[in-house]
This record gives sequence, C-alpha cells and structure tokens, in this order.
Amino acid sequence: MAENGGRAVSGAGKSGLKLFTERKIDDGAGAYYRLHVPAIGMNEDGRIIAVVQDYTGGLMGQPEVKEWFGMAARCDFNMYAGAPTHGCITKVKHILQLVPGTSGPFKRMKYPPTVIWSIDDNMHFVDPLNQSYAYHGTRLPDGTLLEPGDNVEIEGPDGKMHVLWTDGAKYGAQLFDIAENLRKVEVADTMLKGVAGLTCTTDRLSDHYRGVGVENVYTYPNSVIFEDYQRWKNDRILRKDPKRLRVLWQGGSSHLGDWFSIKPMLPDLCRQYPELLWQLWGAEFPSAWKGIPDHQFEFLPWVQYQSYKTVLSMMDYDFSVAPLLPNVFNEGKSAIKFYESAAVPDPKPCLAANVPPYSDEMIDGETGLLYSSPAEFTEKFCLLAENPALRKELGENAQQWLKENRDYTVTTPGLVDWMLETRDKTTAGDKSALEDMLNEYLGDD
Repeated sequence: MAENGGRAVSGAGKSGLKLFTERKIDDGAGAYYRLHVPAIGMNEDGRIIAVVQDYTGGLMGQPEVKEWFGMAARCDFNMYAGAPTHGCITKVKHILQLVPGTSGPFKRMKYPPTVIWSIDDNMHFVDPLNQSYAYHGTRLPDGTLLEPGDNVEIEGPDGKMHVLWTDGAKYGAQLFDIAENLRKVEVADTMLKGVAGLTCTTDRLSDHYRGVGVENVYTYPNSVIFEDYQRWKNDRILRKDPKRLRVLWQGGSSHLGDWFSIKPMLPDLCRQYPELLWQLWGAEFPSAWKGIPDHQFEFLPWVQYQSYKTVLSMMDYDFSVAPLLPNVFNEGKSAIKFYESAAVPDPKPCLAANVPPYSDEMIDGETGLLYSSPAEFTEKFCLLAENPALRKELGENAQQWLKENRDYTVTTPGLVDWMLETRDKTTAGDKSALEDMLNEYLGDD
C-alpha cells in the first residue's frame, strides 16, 4: 500500500472495477496531482478502486517486472501521467499483449485494460526560455516548426537578437537535437492518439490536444486534498521577526523568463520596503534576482516532494507572487501557485499575472490580485504589503473558492463518470485498435 501526503491510496482487497497506477519513490507534483489525488478520490467514490504499485524508478529484475505487469494487466484501467516516451509506449504494448487470448491468470480477462493518460503541459509549444527546451523544444517563439540545423534566437532587453539554442550543441550534459526532439513529439502524439482517454489540467490544454487529433479528452483540474495541508495547522513555524514583510515565490526552472518580466521593479520595491524579505524557493535565477540586496533575499532549495506540502504549510510568509509571460506554453499550465497558497492552514493571497491560467480562475480583488503591467504589479504589490486585513480577506476568499471548486471530493466523481463511459466505449468497439497502432509504431520491440 502506498501513501502520499498522509492518505492511503491502495484499493487492494476491495471489489469492483480496478485501476492500476504506479508510484515512484521520488514522485513530484505531476504524479501527485495527476495520479495519486484522483486515485484517493476514486477509492472514496467506490465505483473504481485504485491499486498503486510502488517502485524505485531504477532497473527492475525479472520478478519485479513480472509482478508489475501482472498487476497492471489484471486491472480494468491503467492510468499514467507525463510526457509519453518510447519506453512508455513499449510498456503499454506489452501490457496489452499479456491479456487477450492468453492462458493462466489472464484467461478470465475479456478485454485489455482501458489505458488512461494524463498530461499537464503543452509539449508542442515549449518556450525557448524554458530549460526543458533542450529536450522538448520544437518551435520558434512565433510557433514556426523548427527544422534540423536551425538556430533559435530571441530578442533581448537590449533590443538585439540573441542565439539561445544551436542545433547539435551541448548545454551541460544535454544535447539540443532538433531531429530527436521532433521525433519525441511524434512519439508522444502517437501514444496520446491511441490511448482510450486523456485527462488534462485545464480546458485550454484539453482543447489543444483535441486540436492535434486526440479524440477523447477530459478536463480534470489539479485538485486539492486539504488534509495534506491542514494536518500541519498546529505546527506552523513562529514568525522570526514580526516586523519583516515576507513575499514567497516557489517554482521550477521553466520560470526564468517570467522573472525577467518583473525584474525592473525589484530594486524600487526593496528600497520602498526595507523590511521586505523575498523568500525564493525552488529553481535559482541569479541573473533575474540581481536587483535584490542580499539582506532582503532568502533562497530556499527544493525539498523532496514528500516533504513539500509540510514545509509549505509551516512557512512564514505574507503573500505569494506568480509572474507569468503570455505565451502558448504558459496558457497550458494550471493555477497551482494560486491553489497552494490558499490551501495552507493560514491561507495567503496570490499576486499573479493577468494571463491564463490565472486570469481564467482568479477573481481580481476577491480571491487574489491580478496585474497586467509593470505599474500595476507595483501598485498591487504595495496594496498587499500595506494592508494585512486585505491579505487575510483575499486569502480566506481564495480558500473558500478552492473548497467549492477544486476539492478532490468535488472534482473526482465527474472523472469517474467519464472513465466508466470510456470503458464502455472501449469494450463495445474494436478491442485491438490500440495494440495494432502500437505494433505498427514499434514493430517487434
């Protein structure tokens, strides 16, 4: 039985339709929100029982492989998340081949598992300022598809064009290979078009994948289990210095360009509020943070994801910021920074860019603050900095919105309905369509 955030997610021993998913020991936010939260919700709903297999993420020996495939093939559903790779396609093909027409423990299985995939990013429009462009970048900023041999340039703050990526060049240990990146996207598209159903985090992302040919897509938003945050309510760290104004940003390496969008405002805000302390957690962007004096800066490296919600719930900050550039890739993100600031025991407001996904979900002046320009960022930053009562009101309103719209007990029943409908369609139609597609793509792999 696996646990994540204090909640058991194994449905072993229960009757009814079964769903298989997996839990790698060092799973991050993507697997938590796209696999484990819905698994917990399904077990509480009761119509589909989730069975979760732990594994280390390393090479498995023959007994472990046999156990893994055996469990996956016995279940009515298989659910996976992330960018599909060649290895993922091979794994699903072998699962399907274990079931129909075989002997032994799989003889009772009339149909192969209904494969559900979940994805939370737009793989086709990764922005060049995102470090993952090295292995997923296939387009220029204007959307033009790259060709082998191309260089990728962007206009810098100085108005000049700068080469960011050169085909065939190494960036650290990663080779930027346009042909290989195009192949990876083709692999992913092949997989997503062949599975029985795809879940996405937002309607915008769902519409994108429908547009590239994925037929059965369901929007299952990233959903919150409040217990994973609220159980730390009595353990919050006491304020070290009540006179400091603490502003939190947390995020990964895809946000470098977003920080440059607010970099010009940082020195003036630091001078205006000498008590200001920026708490910057996650990826490190020294070039974007140069305007912050050392005594007003606290960098916090990432923790293991198993500890993430615990640390966030115990952190001492007044409000969070979520800068975001307006581009197609960012429009496919979810408003997770808004959610998590509101989910903690003492909910905090978020100051976010007035672009999707935040503009689709936040209500400006009611559940948070949105900004559309550098001047408005400064204006609303000051408004939050100087009004504790407003911070409290916005934070509480945001948490109430979250409970009504993103609590996993609210969102998961609709997902279960869709999965059951998908299973009915799969078993009523061509049972071998996905396997035929995989065979055509993989050959004898």
